[in-house]
Amino acid sequence: SETMGIICSAMAPNTTLAILIATAACFIFIGVCGFLTSENPVYYDWINYINYFYYPLVALIAIEMDGLEFNDGDNGTIQGQDLVRDNLKNSLGIWGNVGVSIALLAALRILGYFFLLSYHNGPREKDSAQAQPGSVVARAHSHAMMLRTGTMQHLSQVDLLRTGDKNTSIQRSGDIENKV
Repeated sequence: SETMGIICSAMAPNTTLAILIATAACFIFIGVCGFLTSENPVYYDWINYINYFYYPLVALIAIEMDGLEFNDGDNGTIQGQDLVRDNLKNSLGIWGNVGVSIALLAALRILGYFFLLSYHNGPREKDSAQAQPGSVVARAHSHAMMLRTGTMQHLSQVDLLRTGDKNTSIQRSGDIENKV
């Protein structure tokens, strides 16, 4: 989820839009992974291949159902592993789901790194040490503060950013105010 926040904040032009995109993505991923519903329309099945909530959830359900027996009334007992295999549409075992989760996390981290790298290496002014209002350095610092703290409260005059010989601080709106 932190990696998705990094990717969304690197793609978005401001922190408000980054928060909205990350929240929408998390709602969609949680909605289709099987946590809220057991059946999804066929056209949403592809999302589970990139869903970072799906594989850990399936692994946890498989761990919980391992060794359990359920009474089916007329048919006798059903093994928990059979229920997991038949209902979750996932043929991977517990360690297979853990491995896919780790691989997906690594892939998303690398993708987030490249988004941040391309965002940071965007158009710059002649003197890259000077952070102008609304510049890439100012916005990247504002997004990093939001991700580090998890709140918007610390985006006010909390963190000083050293640029050249002037100290500047991030304002609530994400702008830079020069302090002489």
